[in-house]
Amino acid sequence: MTKRNHLHNREKWERELQDICFQIRNRKHVIFTNHFLDSLKERELEVGEVYSIFKNGTAEIIQGHAVGTYALNGGKLNTDEIRVFYGKTKTNKIIHVVMAVAPGKFKFVTVYFPSLQYFEENLKTLRKEYQFKKLNFLDD
Repeated sequence: MTKRNHLHNREKWERELQDICFQIRNRKHVIFTNHFLDSLKERELEVGEVYSIFKNGTAEIIQGHAVGTYALNGGKLNTDEIRVFYGKTKTNKIIHVVMAVAPGKFKFVTVYFPSLQYFEENLKTLRKEYQFKKLNFLDD
């Protein structure tokens, strides 16, 4: 079976989004990487602004990446599946939030402002030249 890596496990996205929004709204334990905290400072964002996309209903999963296919800070590959969220903050900033997701937990990895260099005008869809390679998965 062949799937586009940036659309990995798309059939689970809606449920994952519901779970993450629920946990944030109910102030459940969340994990922040040091890189995420650094990226907040660099972009002059606050945690509350990032949380607002999950509280105001604008959060949308736009990418999913299989384990070992997404380069993290320092060049290491991801050990959990990755989801990239699009959203509009309470201060009307469009952001992308990268999270590592595993059953029952999630971790904020980074946050950034999407660029028209890499994304279509909707700031959700990767331009064709930047879309990720196709991966072959063995059927179970």
